[in-house]
Amino acid sequence: MESASGDGRATFGFQLVCRGEDLGQAEASGQFQYNDHAAGVNFQARAASVPLDTCDNKSGQGWFFGEYTPRPRGEGGRFEVQVVDKGEPGASEGDWLCITLTGGVFDGYTNCGDLGGGNIEFFE
Repeated sequence: MESASGDGRATFGFQLVCRGEDLGQAEASGQFQYNDHAAGVNFQARAASVPLDTCDNKSGQGWFFGEYTPRPRGEGGRFEVQVVDKGEPGASEGDWLCITLTGGVFDGYTNCGDLGGGNIEFFE
């Protein structure tokens, strides 16, 4: 996806696994890594929880959130990610991601857009 600065690219990777869907709020485990090269935003994070409808997904849309840790160092904060999977197979045909950071060294950072490569995929 494009950098939030409008110059360059932002890259990311994540995998999210849901458990405890019967509680109305699912436990999530997984890593999220993000690097907006041009904007200087680089962090890793652990997903803390996700809404039930993300785990029991039929729409191809979801979101998750947790705490981020800046790389190489600095004060962390909270992150929220929204994703849209426009269908399979194939790379990024309309797949979309939006990330918002609050608190810490990257407080107020937001970047939303089509992937421009890669693929978001929901599995059951």
